[in-house]
Amino acid sequence: MSGPLSFCACLLAASCLSAQESGTLDTVISTPSLKAYQSSVYANNRKDYGNAAKLMSTGPVPDLAFHTQLQQNPYWYVDLGQVYTLSKIVVKNRAILAERANGLQLWIGPDGPNAPAPPTPTLVKGFQVPPSFKAYTFTWGGANGPAPKARYVCLRLPGTNYLHLNSIQIYGHSAQADMAAPTGNMPAGAEDPPSF
Repeated sequence: MSGPLSFCACLLAASCLSAQESGTLDTVISTPSLKAYQSSVYANNRKDYGNAAKLMSTGPVPDLAFHTQLQQNPYWYVDLGQVYTLSKIVVKNRAILAERANGLQLWIGPDGPNAPAPPTPTLVKGFQVPPSFKAYTFTWGGANGPAPKARYVCLRLPGTNYLHLNSIQIYGHSAQADMAAPTGNMPAGAEDPPSF
């Protein structure tokens, strides 16, 4: 992809919690068959430390799905394969050493890196994760703003640390479905609201 990456961002935070009302049925769009990447692989005998797609597993994950090395700004990201309108993202932390995820950031956007290069998005809005969180849910709509459109979802940890999490579930629907849906009661000639 050419040109600068354009991303909108929302960090894990209580102010991201709300219910979204949508006329389109949203489903889990993250599956282990999608292409996912991590910034590094922790050197250990466990083979699954480098399985970035395992984070999107629909079955139970004992403790962690992947593990990076100790590094500056470790990250994990997935290419959803097309642009989706996102409604909710649920991130579950590892039970052991959960405090390592303090400060975790969620980045989303329609453009992304050429894999496996690290995403370099521009931060638009951010909040801090609660210390040692167990699970965190982001939703859009209402006071949290319109549902963003994204092809790439990235979890990034600023600073020098390990990044390891249990799972992520990404909910949404094809952005093409939005184009087919009625736009509401907007007066003739009015512009649609801006999208992310």
